Amino acid sequence: MSKRIKKVIIWCVFIDSIISIQQLLCELGIKAKYIMGEVSLDDRLQIIDEFKSGEFDVLITNPHTLAESVSLHSVCHDAIYFEYGYNLVHLLQSKDRIHRLGLPDGQYTQYYYMQDVFKNDFLDDYSMDEQVYLRLMRKEEVMLNAIDNNELEPVYTPEEDLEIIFKKFILKTGFYIMKVQFEDLEKSDLYIDCIYKGGKAPNMSSEPFHKLIPGCENAGGFRKKSLEKRLW
Repeated sequence: MSKRIKKVIIWCVFIDSIISIQQLLCELGIKAKYIMGEVSLDDRLQIIDEFKSGEFDVLITNPHTLAESVSLHSVCHDAIYFEYGYNLVHLLQSKDRIHRLGLPDGQYTQYYYMQDVFKNDFLDDYSMDEQVYLRLMRKEEVMLNAIDNNELEPVYTPEEDLEIIFKKFILKTGFYIMKVQFEDLEKSDLYIDCIYKGGKAPNMSSEPFHKLIPGCENAGGFRKKSLEKRLW
């Protein structure tokens, strides 16, 4: 897309991803800038104006920062979701940044969802990203049905989302979810071959491995090794 001089917005969740992608693109000769929480309001407005005027081609950001009150539909028609959570509101709001009423007839809008595939001895392949995406599509279907039928939309808890997203993986592999409060993770033993729930904040401070291992920034959420072993 960049080679065809098409503007692209890349949506991430984690700050490290935003910074890493921007650095990689710049090394490849692709002009890219990012907007995230630490970027001041004045700088954000300037970056958005530069994006619209064509001074660079790739804008990298996250839904927590730029999912509302910004219209890019006049200059950008392609969005890449490098990372995405199971929050439907964030997804719909971020999609609306490049799709609004008033677009010319025949104007396309494309969304690309990146998906990592986890291969192991138990499953031919498993993509947690795919499970999150399917969960989002199911939520959207429920929301649209509630609107059409003039009904109240059910509210899902993060625990329900996680249970549904990991259900197939847990049943097939025997992994299990640790029943430890997030605040107590630092004092608990770290088991491997299990899945850890994060906290309530939508950022790296609530990523379980970041909490358990100072300096660990891998947000995979699970590790595959021997069940009997511990890291300490």
